Amino acid sequence: MGEDLSGRDLRGHDFTSRDMAGWTLAGANLARSTLYRTNLRGADLRGIDATGAILFGASAEGANFAGACLARTNLRGADLSGANLEDADLSGADLHDANLNEANLDRAVLSGTILEGKVNLSGATMNGADLRRAKASGAALAGLALRRSNLFFADVSGADLSDADLSESNMIWVSARAATLIRTNLSKTELYGAAFHGADLSGANLSGATAHGANFRGARLAGADLRGAVLFGASFVGADLDGADLSGATVARADFGEARLQGAKFDRHLPTHVGS
Repeated sequence: MGEDLSGRDLRGHDFTSRDMAGWTLAGANLARSTLYRTNLRGADLRGIDATGAILFGASAEGANFAGACLARTNLRGADLSGANLEDADLSGADLHDANLNEANLDRAVLSGTILEGKVNLSGATMNGADLRRAKASGAALAGLALRRSNLFFADVSGADLSDADLSESNMIWVSARAATLIRTNLSKTELYGAAFHGADLSGANLSGATAHGANFRGARLAGADLRGAVLFGASFVGADLDGADLSGATVARADFGEARLQGAKFDRHLPTHVGS
């Protein structure tokens, strides 16, 4: 059984390389504290204030950060596998190269958070999370549960979101250039002005999505489900839509110039701007 420092004022303290596994720090104030390579495995950190703290390389497997404030915290290379971060505030935090395998980030605030490098989110959940303007370019996000999340203006360019669930999410103005979204669930998602240049959305589910002015130029959407999607003014120039289902989709003013449409399904007739 570790020490109990719950509710203590520990602002600015230096816990570098300390073994604090299993300690209870619930509600403690750790703002601007240094926990560099500190062992926090299984620690109770519920509701702590660690604003601006340094947890670079910390080991916090299975730790409980529920409702914690980790705003602008340095969590580079930290091991947060299996940690509970639901309802935590990680806005502006640096999670570059962090291990979040099987972590619970449901309803967490990650606005402006850095999720780049070798960050590992396999098996993690982020349902209802706030990822506005988050930076996750090139991140491995395959299979991630992000249902009803807010990714307004987020950057997931080059990221792997294969088999992820982004249904009913806000992805307005998101940048997903060259991203991999194979079999990704984007049903009923807001995609206004989203950029999918050169992305792979093969077999993706975009049924009922609202994609006014979205850019799918050069994207691969072979076998994608776009039934009932609102594609008003969207660009599919040079896109591969072979076998895609656009039944009931709104395609007014959409540009399908030079797009591949072999076997694609439309309600009445092909759009007016179609390549060979």
